[in-house]
Amino acid sequence: MPRFDEIRLDQAEFRLLRELINEHCGILFGMEARPVIERRLRDRLAALGLHSFGEYYQLLRFDERGRAELDEAVDLVTINETYFFREAYQLRAYKEEILPVLRGAPAPRERLSVWSAGCSTGEEVYSIAIATRESGLFQGKTVRVFGSDISRRCVAAARRGVYGHSAFRAMPTEMRRRYFSEKPDGAHIADELRAVCQFGHVNLLDVPRSSVVGRVDVIFCRNVLIYFDDVSRRRVIDMFYDRLLPGGYLLLGHSESLLNISTAFELVHLREDLVYRKPVTSISRFWSTGDIPRREASRSAAPSEPASTSRPPTGPLIPPPAPSSPVGPSSSSSPLPPAAAHHASPASPHPASPHPASSASSASSASPAPSPPVGPPVLPFDPGSRPPRGTR
Repeated sequence: MPRFDEIRLDQAEFRLLRELINEHCGILFGMEARPVIERRLRDRLAALGLHSFGEYYQLLRFDERGRAELDEAVDLVTINETYFFREAYQLRAYKEEILPVLRGAPAPRERLSVWSAGCSTGEEVYSIAIATRESGLFQGKTVRVFGSDISRRCVAAARRGVYGHSAFRAMPTEMRRRYFSEKPDGAHIADELRAVCQFGHVNLLDVPRSSVVGRVDVIFCRNVLIYFDDVSRRRVIDMFYDRLLPGGYLLLGHSESLLNISTAFELVHLREDLVYRKPVTSISRFWSTGDIPRREASRSAAPSEPASTSRPPTGPLIPPPAPSSPVGPSSSSSPLPPAAAHHASPASPHPASPHPASSASSASSASPAPSPPVGPPVLPFDPGSRPPRGTR
């Protein structure tokens, strides 16, 4: 019988474990990960008194302890590297461009709910809370930042809110002094930020469990989907779409996009980034709770308009071109920037196509000329394009 440090993970056992983990949480490991998986899971075999990875797979798949042990295995084989204000250009876009749109007309949010999906040990959640507070746009309003991760160990560390020196490599010293208190065991997050931040264990493929998040205005899911297979990515993006309020924003990592994944979102071109937005398709569904009394009051006070001319609050949309104007990526009105690198995934056999245009004659007779666009432009084509990056 081999010693525990001599137990090897052969290719057949690795494929079984890889498929089981992928089925459980969407993460797909390449064959090059086999030595890492072997090294990180070998201690679990010793703890459970098992003598092969085949026995370990049988326990995960068929034993009543399997579900809890699978969570433990995923925790051990995933990487949780992060720090405060990582990819700071995107947090600037959130603070300086997204929050003003959410707080502004025509339907200002009276409360703000943000979800950090795959938050690791919490640095991103507290960075979002700091950026929201620094914006000054939601003072006196209800703000909630919810962080979730598949690692229970990471969620526990995030709730604790104590960090070492390496977590502050991108945070200004003055900001650290303002929002953290130094103690012998590390830097502790300020109570005023802790009060608006919540954490929970969520598997992104568990759609019923994701309902604990509620409806949100913004979702951060950065550097998570690159580890998923295409089918799992689509399932997660569909779930994000359902969780977002109309007009809500989805922010992905710098190497991630919705190319060949979804065409349901609008593409919004900000100064330093491209982000995705759920279209405003209804003014009566899925609004934040705090918005309902204000909207009902304004609706009763506002004069009625003919049905043919009323328009929902669509935000900074680019108006449609005249019927005689060319439509497509070659149009000079809103050129798309050069595409940056995307995750290496097989191209979809079903490329996205634009929606059919409405009748030009009925459009011109039914509604007045569109008003000039305001705010960041929405680009409805090529959801995978990304602009050149500035200094991060």
